[in-house]
Amino acid sequence: KGLWSGLITLVMTLFFINAVSMIIGFNVGRYIALVNSYVGLFMGLFVYATIISAINFLGTFIILSGYSLIRYRRLFSPFA
Repeated sequence: KGLWSGLITLVMTLFFINAVSMIIGFNVGRYIALVNSYVGLFMGLFVYATIISAINFLGTFIILSGYSLIRYRRLFSPFA
């Protein structure tokens, strides 16, 4: 229920903005292109941060697994 109400609200808001801009003859394409450049930048930063986090997790997991194997004679489980 929560997903559909939010999706319908988003679609209706975008439809209303487009309808109003078409009625008054306002060109929103220029602003959409500007927003799209920022969204692309933030998406690139998100992918970069995700890759750095995954590398950090794997490095920490390898180091702690080695330590756990030497000290406790069993593998370290990060999800337990």
